[in-house]
Amino acid sequence: VHGIINIMEPLMIFLEKGAINEKVEKALSVINGAMKTFNILNSEVFFSFNGGKDCTVILYLILFAIGRKIVKALKIPKSEIPLYKDEIIFGTLNVFSKIPTFFLKKTNEFDEIIQFIESLRAEYSMQLLVCSLDSKRMEEVLAEIVAKSNLKCVFLGERSADAKEKKIYAMTTGKYPKMCRIHPIIDWKYSEVWQFLLDYKCKYCKLYDCGYTSIGIKDNTLPNPALKIESSGSYLPAYMLLDEKQERNGRITTPKAPSLSVSYTHLTLPTSDLVQILVVAESLKK
Repeated sequence: VHGIINIMEPLMIFLEKGAINEKVEKALSVINGAMKTFNILNSEVFFSFNGGKDCTVILYLILFAIGRKIVKALKIPKSEIPLYKDEIIFGTLNVFSKIPTFFLKKTNEFDEIIQFIESLRAEYSMQLLVCSLDSKRMEEVLAEIVAKSNLKCVFLGERSADAKEKKIYAMTTGKYPKMCRIHPIIDWKYSEVWQFLLDYKCKYCKLYDCGYTSIGIKDNTLPNPALKIESSGSYLPAYMLLDEKQERNGRITTPKAPSLSVSYTHLTLPTSDLVQILVVAESLKK
């Protein structure tokens, strides 16, 4: 029990401290809306996880949203949360384990990324699906997942800095199977990602402590030169990067491969987030 309580320290900090800023609360609202609209117990909600900092934030936001619901369901006063931490933690992990998590594994992934994902799988009861992209295009892999499940929406850790789609909600089009893509932290800045991870004492891949600020695969990723300490040749941790425009400076430019990006249908409804997601959910029934 002690070990489980330790790994769930971020959840307990959140439940006692609350949201550190409005963007955290907004992201939690997006996740809550999805969990109300789609059926978690029927595996309609999936989570895409690649071990990077952004989707690590999503992982903890999902845990926070579930944990808050557990506290509300049990009618636990904020002052008594520490007294019920066992019930809260086990209830949260039980619900979280119902959300399938898929890892779209590429050739030549960093060993540290694989180890990090495996550690989270074991610690947080993740229902992990490892899907290889070695010989298949992304749309083919997703089509196989949809064919074997009830997948209707997926949480993604994309931010506007590197995402083609700037909307919180978007439907896939073209050859991709129909599903709603949800981006809870699309408007977050690099510094806000690290503020979240550090303030809540979240686990993250150890490569970020070695100067990596944007992690791809071994073939196209190096520590960020902006963080290099010339006197020693070592690197400062990722959260020390001051200029957010340099986030991807450690990425090696390679010849452009056939695009694996998703085509989107823009949802430009002048309505609340919940109404938008309900419209998306309704379109899935057609």
